Amino acid sequence: MSATLSNLSNPKYGYDLVAATTQAAINATMKQFLLNYDGTVFSKVYVYDTETQLPVETDYDEMVATLGVDPFSIESGTANTDDPDDPITKLLDLKFMFGFQTTMGLPTPPTYPLSSIPDVLEMKNSGSIVTYNLFCKEFKVMQLAKSGGGYSEEWTLTNLSQSDQGKPWVTSFYVDLDLRENNDQNAFHNLPEDVQKAVKNLNPDSMFSIQQLYLDLNTRRMESGAQIEGLDPSSQAYQYLNSYFIAEYINGQYEDNEYLLGYAIKPQTPSTTSSSIIPTDLNIEVSPYTKDTSDYQMYTLNYLVMGRDHTMPAPVQFEWNWVDKDDISDYHGAMAIRKGFFVNYLNSLLSPSLNSICLVPSASIDVEFTKVTWEYGISQNTDSQSYQAVSDGSSHVLTFSYSKKASDSGTFVPNWGNISLEYSTDSDVYLEGNIIRTVTTAKAHFHINVDGGITDGDYVKYSTETCYEIAVDSYGKLSVTQTADSPNFVDSSDSVDPDGWSEFVTLGQIDSSIQDIVDNVKSWFQDALTGHDSQIESMLQSSGAWVFPGGQTFSFKDAGFSDNQDFYAYITYVDPSDI
Repeated sequence: MSATLSNLSNPKYGYDLVAATTQAAINATMKQFLLNYDGTVFSKVYVYDTETQLPVETDYDEMVATLGVDPFSIESGTANTDDPDDPITKLLDLKFMFGFQTTMGLPTPPTYPLSSIPDVLEMKNSGSIVTYNLFCKEFKVMQLAKSGGGYSEEWTLTNLSQSDQGKPWVTSFYVDLDLRENNDQNAFHNLPEDVQKAVKNLNPDSMFSIQQLYLDLNTRRMESGAQIEGLDPSSQAYQYLNSYFIAEYINGQYEDNEYLLGYAIKPQTPSTTSSSIIPTDLNIEVSPYTKDTSDYQMYTLNYLVMGRDHTMPAPVQFEWNWVDKDDISDYHGAMAIRKGFFVNYLNSLLSPSLNSICLVPSASIDVEFTKVTWEYGISQNTDSQSYQAVSDGSSHVLTFSYSKKASDSGTFVPNWGNISLEYSTDSDVYLEGNIIRTVTTAKAHFHINVDGGITDGDYVKYSTETCYEIAVDSYGKLSVTQTADSPNFVDSSDSVDPDGWSEFVTLGQIDSSIQDIVDNVKSWFQDALTGHDSQIESMLQSSGAWVFPGGQTFSFKDAGFSDNQDFYAYITYVDPSDI
């Protein structure tokens, strides 16, 4: 079960596009990026307020200037002395209570083996609730206290550092990723409009970047506080660490436009192309691995995307896995576009090519006493044309039919005659495997009646079948090229074979006369069909034709059409060092 089973047209789903990535891939990519992330230092220090009898934040830089030393550098266990210049004595004079300092990033191996660093994102349930684990490259906590409480002359500074304990300090949050504006059961609908827009990022360059998992800041709910060995969980320092410091740190990241984990994977340069499919709404859900619901690493985070201002359906669990465990070393996830949505896009892309096969015939006959002459002609129809969608459950997705007829008649007793030329063409598009297949036929039916001698037939009848293969180049970009055996051109024209009376009344001139006209029309047809195929190839290969959302976040692999004609491609995260 994989993306080849994608069936977004099923009424229970209806999403225009889905991008799904596994928990394993998200966390591996995040950690890889964090290894080289240069985070900024964030410090908070608190002193005792004699009026409120509560801790209150004070300026850290001013404290450092007053002490003449960074308090976080003071050795743990240092006590105050009688020396008024002693830093602990100065801290007492400032009524210092506790402080916290952190630097965002990945706790650096080998001090912290990667096996000791938890996943950033944990998806243990289906739906929209995930667990986000906050950890830092550096984390320090200091507290000035005296046994028994109260202020006296015997005070000791406890200075704890994450690096001294050999394992990261982790704070866990519940995060609700439900981004529906009309769902009064989630917190997202209560956010200010500008914050909603930041959270629901619809920029095709970065909408699938990992940073977007953490933008819903006001919906977080702490699951467990930081586990710090040596810090009493009942102390004010521990309470303020979890209730104020971490919250202020997160909000500070948001205010600085770093959106909670400013190290998050995101494009560093804007895209130079426009996405061919423009997202207009987004929601996120988690799907379990249906083959083994206990295998959380194979759970997928699913971006549900709508375009063209379509209404977002409710999130529903998928009946298939987007990636199989056997393929986890090759793919990080998959992207799929609903058949109807993709076919509409393909229609708009290919329909301009129809003008090349829409021809307008002309016919005239001139009957004189001793001679009958006729003429046929073909010209281009410049009217706008369009395919029609086919919804019969097969691989046939687009069809087009066109016909034009011209006729004339004349009489000059005792001679008379009538002629007609009817042109028709059909074009059909099929989606099969990783192939877009087009089948186009064009036919010209000639009819000449001179004094009862009839010449009639499909004297020009061509068909062409062309296959365009969807592939992925060495840079992970989608491309479309004609297959080696394309186009397959077939001439099934009737032979010009006037009846005996036509030969008689035209004194044998009808064969060469009609053949000259047929040869001319055949030349038009060949040019038209060749031009049609070339236009389709050019449109499919054009620079914007296959630029889908997430092109700077993902590389694409093994694209094709599912059993239900959804367009899909397996994806991997771009190496963070390349963005």
